[in-house]
Amino acid sequence: DNNKKVLISQRSKTKHKFPLLWGTVDETLENEESLEECIIREVKEELNCSIDDLKLFKIYVIN
Repeated sequence: DNNKKVLISQRSKTKHKFPLLWGTVDETLENEESLEECIIREVKEELNCSIDDLKLFKIYVIN
């Protein structure tokens, strides 16, 4: 598939902060994992999806 796709998900309506907000997967890096490893892990944990081809195009850091 040559189509470029961006994965977004919608937060649950029961979430205290930003219910029903659409956004990308976000997570904190564990130990010494790379950004790519973190994203693959989080997508698997939260959405039960596997990523075959990952290309980062924007990175935002929020402290």
